[in-house]
Amino acid sequence: SATLDAFAANCGAMVVPVPQAYDANDITIAGLAAVAREAAEFMGSVAKAIEDGKVSDNELFDVDRELGELVGRVQAVRARVAQLNAEGKPQRRAVG
Repeated sequence: SATLDAFAANCGAMVVPVPQAYDANDITIAGLAAVAREAAEFMGSVAKAIEDGKVSDNELFDVDRELGELVGRVQAVRARVAQLNAEGKPQRRAVG
């Protein structure tokens, strides 16, 4: 939310969406394209912020917001990769 983002910015922090905010099962071409799209939006916000050699509070806020969204998407992909790794391991049987 904008209020939470503003509060975090005032604290010198940023809000990062948790992987559950995204579809952690979406490790398809479309899902990976969403990561690429977020990366492009982040880079676009950085380019816009620095184009005049000065960065306003609003521009920094936009960069931080886009970075948070990108990190959230990447964490979701990482969570799915870890899930696939765990699913590929043999089940351990209880001893005793």
